[in-house]
Amino acid sequence: MTPLSWEDKANTLYVLASAHQTRNKLWNDANDIGSAIYHFQQALQLLPPQHPLRSASWNKLSACFLSRFHQLGDMQDLDEACRCYRETLSICSPGSPNRASLMNNLASCLRMRYDWRGAIMDLDDAITCHRDILLLRPPGHLLRARTLNNIANCFDTRYQKQGDVEDLQKAIEYHRDALSLRPPGHQDTSTSLSNLGNCLGKRYDQLGAIHDLEEAIQCNREALSLCAPNHTNYASISNNLANRLQTRFGIHGRFQDLEDAIRYHRSSLEAGLHKHVDRSKSLNNLANCLRARYKELGDSQDLAQAVQCHRESLELCPPGHPQRASTLHNLENCPSVHYEQSGSLQDLEESIQCHRDALLLRPFGHTSRFKTLIGLSHSLLAQYEQQSNLQDLQEAIRCNKEALSLCWAGHPDRSILLTDLATCLRARYQFQKDLQDLEEGIAHNEEALSLSSPSHSRQSILLNNLATCMMTRYEKLGNVEDFEGAVENFQRALSSCPPGHSDRSLTLSNLGICFELQSKQQSNSHSLQRAKEYIKEAIANHPAAHPGLTQSWARLASLYADNSSLMDGSYRAGDITALFEMATNHKPASAKLRFKASRV
Repeated sequence: MTPLSWEDKANTLYVLASAHQTRNKLWNDANDIGSAIYHFQQALQLLPPQHPLRSASWNKLSACFLSRFHQLGDMQDLDEACRCYRETLSICSPGSPNRASLMNNLASCLRMRYDWRGAIMDLDDAITCHRDILLLRPPGHLLRARTLNNIANCFDTRYQKQGDVEDLQKAIEYHRDALSLRPPGHQDTSTSLSNLGNCLGKRYDQLGAIHDLEEAIQCNREALSLCAPNHTNYASISNNLANRLQTRFGIHGRFQDLEDAIRYHRSSLEAGLHKHVDRSKSLNNLANCLRARYKELGDSQDLAQAVQCHRESLELCPPGHPQRASTLHNLENCPSVHYEQSGSLQDLEESIQCHRDALLLRPFGHTSRFKTLIGLSHSLLAQYEQQSNLQDLQEAIRCNKEALSLCWAGHPDRSILLTDLATCLRARYQFQKDLQDLEEGIAHNEEALSLSSPSHSRQSILLNNLATCMMTRYEKLGNVEDFEGAVENFQRALSSCPPGHSDRSLTLSNLGICFELQSKQQSNSHSLQRAKEYIKEAIANHPAAHPGLTQSWARLASLYADNSSLMDGSYRAGDITALFEMATNHKPASAKLRFKASRV
């Protein structure tokens, strides 16, 4: 029998290796892929450098190493796949029609290795490959849109790694180019819209331009409209849209955005797999929205569902899971929310301890330190209001100041942080009578108001806070400009609170206090009359169990008792006694209302 020539033997090894490779695709047997790798390597040892079968052998060997990596997870196989794809390209002529697809294989392999190891060099090399591929796929090429999408995703990933906004700008540019090549009806249009929307959302997070947020929402809405509920991307697109609507609610306070966010989060969870990798994050997002709605409406069902979602999310994040820390952070806030409902100091103390423990795990520079500082400051202020311990207030101010230092000029939460800090400083002024605290509080309230749109749901609270600080300064210094400014801001707040608004009675009460104070300083009967009118109107607007009703009854009774000139026949001595008795016997509603009233 004539022995096989080196070429026949190499061809036989190549065919045998290909057969093992094919059978592995059918049966997913690691022994087959191992045999295929061995025979391809043997064939390559026999093939001379310029042999036409050498390029195909290298390419198939690369694919085999990659398949075994997917099966067994051995990083050495991924390294070998990258090396073999480079070998394939090194012997592929520049004008070969296969060069672009071979470069794409290498780019995909490099990107995969970056995802596993995080070596930025692999991502840089993948970007270089995609740029070279783009030159080989000029305008009009069928695969140009896919290449644009791939390079955009790589730039987006590098932005997330290094934070260079220029990478994000390039990602947006390439995603726009890809979308322009995928008109309505194209199978990948929804993917391009979703990718573009995600990058625009990230640019909003970085730069704070509201038009990026609006366009991100629009892109995700369009992407979702192109996906059936059973589409593989439906859950992720619905989740992204919900997140951006939740962000916009935080800026403008439009309740419909919050309702839509909850609806889309639920849709995302219903469409996703039970153990989907993003399910834990989606559950946390839904819980945060439900807690926000609870704060708006006070429905305890929303709070109960929020806690349930947080707990289910934590079950999906065992120790070592990258999302476990953020899930624990969300659970940290639940005791404080329970306190708002129950008034239990035990809940409040538990919240403070959880936040303090979390802060130790989030040192300076940690991305989540900002949120933990805010949560801790809120709980500390609530505890100070209950126990009048100055140390709680001092710690709350330190937390607010550090959080504010981490909040750049265009940050969507800056207005809220400024208001919180101003509230703490005013409380400390009332304790220590240091005028500097009051001056800083007024400045922070003025900046917070300048950052809020007139239609924002918090507008009346911001105006009330600023006016209250100005009134306190008027009481201290007697400057008439402060009194006029306080009245103007209280009246602006009143105009933004139509009958039935939850803040209307508070604003009326504040106006009454304002004119009562002026009457005491100037012995002005006209101011006393206006104070009486505002307080009576405040009483008429208070819900029956509102905590402010006690103070309003007592204040009105004091006005009549201390100023006999107001005894115009509408109130007799017995009526004044009855007012004091109503104030004494009144039982306010939930701790949530008391907590809200004390924060304004």
